[in-house]
Amino acid sequence: MIPVEHTIEFSDSIPVYEQPRQLAYSQRDEIANVIKELQNKDFIEPSHSPYGSPVVPVVKRNGQIRLCCDYRKLNAKTIPRQFPLSRTDELIDNMRGSSIYCY
Repeated sequence: MIPVEHTIEFSDSIPVYEQPRQLAYSQRDEIANVIKELQNKDFIEPSHSPYGSPVVPVVKRNGQIRLCCDYRKLNAKTIPRQFPLSRTDELIDNMRGSSIYCY
């Protein structure tokens, strides 16, 4: 997998850190297994960053646990980049009459 570099601009330089949420004892082993599986697949890795957002376990319909992160405080400090998206209707209009399409 090719590493991708990305920068995020914040409104100030104070790191956002929230304490981890208390997890139900009945879910702790399953959550640890999900984290271990994600690490084995190289989706996540240990970090020593001053930033930290709590993990929120969400139970799916089939009973499995999906791990989500609560980034609300981090998002509140993020300065959004202004890259306007193209209008879909204009893009489709521009393709009118074409017989070959590629991307």
